[in-house]
Amino acid sequence: MTLEPRLDKNIDNLNWRTLKSDGEKSMRTNTGPKLVKVRSGGGGGGGRIEYIDALKGFLILCVVFGHIIGTYKQSGVIPIHEVLNKIYAIICTFHMSLFMMVSGYLYYSAYYSGDGKIDRNRMTRQILNLAGVYILFDLLHGFLKILTGAIVGEVILNKITFVDIFLIPIKPLRGYWYLYTLIILYVVFSVIQKKKINKWVSLAIFFAISSASHYTNIEYLTISQVMKHVFFFYIGLSYRKDGKWILENKIYAYFLFAVSVVTLVISDFSIPQFFGVDTLVSLGISMGIWMIFEEVNILSIRLLQFTGRISLEIYVMHNLVLAFLRNLLEKVGINQPWACIFLNFALTVLICALITVVLKKIKLHDLFFRPATFIRHIREKHSVKQ
Repeated sequence: MTLEPRLDKNIDNLNWRTLKSDGEKSMRTNTGPKLVKVRSGGGGGGGRIEYIDALKGFLILCVVFGHIIGTYKQSGVIPIHEVLNKIYAIICTFHMSLFMMVSGYLYYSAYYSGDGKIDRNRMTRQILNLAGVYILFDLLHGFLKILTGAIVGEVILNKITFVDIFLIPIKPLRGYWYLYTLIILYVVFSVIQKKKINKWVSLAIFFAISSASHYTNIEYLTISQVMKHVFFFYIGLSYRKDGKWILENKIYAYFLFAVSVVTLVISDFSIPQFFGVDTLVSLGISMGIWMIFEEVNILSIRLLQFTGRISLEIYVMHNLVLAFLRNLLEKVGINQPWACIFLNFALTVLICALITVVLKKIKLHDLFFRPATFIRHIREKHSVKQ
């Protein structure tokens, strides 16, 4: 869902040490003294940040699970147990905020050199890739919704018209706003990074913008979503760029995490919508989860790493798959709430993963998930033949 966490040769402050395992390395980054484990990228001199992969895997599973609970709640087809309602509320406090933090971190890792210069050509290619994926799957989702009527039981969920299809270039359908918002944030920060603005002033401005987003409801150009998540994107970017000032003493981050958890419990898992409070609670929980993945040895959970590496594919496909499974489970008579939700969750992730693996095997993966890169490779092959 976010940028693939690949590290280039020109990233600053890297001290490589070869580990005993073949193809693995450790790197020391400017995010602090802790060694971050990465896996070799194979011939490119880069690698994957394994704890980031695991974190992305955890987050995309939260996205899918939360979306499944949310759609069942909205449809009313099955009753939702109070425990599931609490899980849903907890997931909603951090999953997209933390995804944006990861996106900001990887944005700086992927497109900025050690001296702070941006690789605009590479970033432009990624923007075109994201735009292509967005248009393809938003159109597919929209036309399928029109054809099926989006009927679940007797309830029509998020009915879509041809006007909505026509407006996709400026108004994403529900479920695909993240890609659109990410594209805008890429462009915004490529401009902002040129300006010499004090980092604390920037932090205060972005915090105020995110806190004010609850008083807006502008779906066009995902303006409200951009406002809501710009602060978290900046936190992630700053952590990668200069982690010492953002988390110089992690005791403060853990304190904010503890306070955020207590606030969430006291508020009965409904964050108070006072100016800035919900933003701080989301930040605290997001930072706590990030540090847990960074500090604790969760790297052994290979399933999370694999899921994280295909988080984009799961994100864009899961809406289509879970809608199909929701109707299928109802038709075959599976209507026990816990069974419906966990079967839908497990099968949705499995089907998305299988589709991704198959597309890679038949060399069509880039056509759907990196279309600009796919077209560029076709052109290069064509020019070589000539």
